[in-house]
Amino acid sequence: MKLPGRSADPRFQEAWSPSSKTSTRRRSAEALRQRLGLAWGELAAIGDDWPDLPLLERAAFACAPPNAHAEVLAVAHHVTTARGGHGAAREFCDLLLMAAGRYAALLAQDRRTLDSR
Repeated sequence: MKLPGRSADPRFQEAWSPSSKTSTRRRSAEALRQRLGLAWGELAAIGDDWPDLPLLERAAFACAPPNAHAEVLAVAHHVTTARGGHGAAREFCDLLLMAAGRYAALLAQDRRTLDSR
C-alpha cells in the first residue's frame, strides 16, 4: 500500500457527502485513484452502507464498523471494534499506519500542544 507523506495533501480533500449517490462516489473515487496513480489493488476503504459497496468491493482492503449494513459487513475484510461515529475511522487509520510500519515512528515524533513553548 502506498501512503502519502502528509494527510494535509490537497489531493485527498474530496467532498464525500453521506447523501452522495453510489455512482457519484464511484466516479469520485475513480478520479482520485487515477490522480494518485494507484491501482485498486493498492487501496483500502472503509464504509458502512450501500453507496460504499462499489468501493469496498474494488479495494484491496475493505473495512467496516460493526454497526454497518449487513451487505457491507459481508464484503469487509476487517470489522473495527469501534462503532461508526465512535472511533471506527481512527481505528482504521491506525491499522493502516501499523500495516505500513509507520505507526511507531509517527507516535514517537515530537508532540506539541498549543500551550507548550
